Amino acid sequence: MSREKGYFRTQLVHGDDADIDHGGSASVPIYLTSTFKREGAGESNEEPFGRGRMGNPTKEALEKQLAFLEGAEYAFAFPSGTSAIGSVIASFRSGDTVLVGNAVFGGTVNLLKKIFGNYGIGFRFVNTLDLKSFEDSITDDVKAVIIETPSNPTLLVTDLEEFARIAKKHGILTIVDNTFMSPYLQKPLEFDIDVVIESGTKYLAGHNDLVAGFVATNNKDLADWLKAYQWQSGVRIQPFDAFLLLRGIKTLSVRIDRQTENALAIAEYLEKNSLVTKIYYPGLSDSQGYDIQKKQAAGPGAVLAFELDEKVNIPKFLGALEWIFFGGSLGGVESLISHPASSSQRSLPDDIKKATYISDRLIRLSVGIEDVRDLIGDIEQALKKATH
Repeated sequence: MSREKGYFRTQLVHGDDADIDHGGSASVPIYLTSTFKREGAGESNEEPFGRGRMGNPTKEALEKQLAFLEGAEYAFAFPSGTSAIGSVIASFRSGDTVLVGNAVFGGTVNLLKKIFGNYGIGFRFVNTLDLKSFEDSITDDVKAVIIETPSNPTLLVTDLEEFARIAKKHGILTIVDNTFMSPYLQKPLEFDIDVVIESGTKYLAGHNDLVAGFVATNNKDLADWLKAYQWQSGVRIQPFDAFLLLRGIKTLSVRIDRQTENALAIAEYLEKNSLVTKIYYPGLSDSQGYDIQKKQAAGPGAVLAFELDEKVNIPKFLGALEWIFFGGSLGGVESLISHPASSSQRSLPDDIKKATYISDRLIRLSVGIEDVRDLIGDIEQALKKATH
């Protein structure tokens, strides 16, 4: 274990020691107030907090911690990952186009299609695994590109350094959804990425008990926009959720270390199971992007996907699981399993599903912190019950 990673674990617990004075409290208090006292009539409406929709000390402490962990100048906390993405997309204008990696969460695509399409902001899918194809897709109307790496749900890995180099050459904004990794495993800003977006619901919170999102950036123009957007719209995380997220961050390294260890053991088990026809996990040496993942991240993470043989009745398999929870989301201490083709990715065009290996046989597993022997045993017994 490198000294740097060990130090980061300490940062997760203590932050940057630059928080507001909270009266000596060991944890940041929850400031439940809709307004703040001002010193006089001439004081700004907006500083330091003004009204509750403009700011809050609990929220500010969270944002300082997020910026510190991402290596960013600015961070903004939102009530969901989708609202965080939407805040960045809202900075563009009618006639602008956003390129979208073809391997992304279906909710991101729906946001662009069903909401921002009404305001004249267009989008096109692009394959960022093929960097030449990506560069060829950049036209004058393209203002930004948003990707995930590793991607949802088949863990496809994009080379962040080369991706950023091409985008900078053409003057377009790079946005990376880092939800599957968290800043513990991957820091996209270190590779010259402009914007990091993450669903705090997942690994940062870690307990499937809140919904949150954030944006981190070193781009001052975008930061000024995001600050104004939150002040004027009131789209920001609530104090209690900010408190829970701060608490969850403190155990991020402990949870991810255990989850990743479990995920690798499960992936190796699935490799040997004749009822599994394909595994997607960047921790396996023969997986797509294995070398790139090792270069740009501190680990493969704890989400994997696999395809089941036609002999397995998938509804029966999912229904037979006892320890593993069948439901959406990921990143919590509990293992969660889903069927992407009928849930998160169901609205994607068929050609995009095919290009990103999303079939009706595909299962996504977010591995928790349980004893891995129980998890493997659960998968094994469910496969037996579902095989005909």
